Amino acid sequence: MKFASDVMLGSLARWLRICGIDVFYDAKIDRSGLFRIAREEGRTILTKAGNFKELKEIPPYIMIEGDDLDAQLRQIKKAFPSIDFLSNSFSRCIDCNELLVEIDKKSAKDEIPPKAYEIAGKFYRCPACKKLFWPGTHVHRMKSRLEQIFK
Repeated sequence: MKFASDVMLGSLARWLRICGIDVFYDAKIDRSGLFRIAREEGRTILTKAGNFKELKEIPPYIMIEGDDLDAQLRQIKKAFPSIDFLSNSFSRCIDCNELLVEIDKKSAKDEIPPKAYEIAGKFYRCPACKKLFWPGTHVHRMKSRLEQIFK
């Protein structure tokens, strides 16, 4: 399942990416551009705005209710029960949505704090934006939060 998120759902888009889900998000894109991308790439739109009368060929969409992130994630899980929100977590760049690539630990040494280098076993890089990721204590907290949301 692939999604395209409107500008009002940036946090949701980031957390879906944390779950390893492919989500297009661009805070600068207008609604017609978002719909065009959704149609071209076969994405379901996540939106908080419901008036689409001015647009033709509306792609599939889900109206996200409320502002509570946990409730938003549960709403998507309820709408798409076949999505596994935990097994592919931390496999995408949270900034640009690309799949992360595992890199040699030595190549990351000069880019991270020494303590993190000692503790982390694996390192990943986004091939698009070059951002570096590693499983620190924040990852454990985020996984715990996801487990609580989806239990």
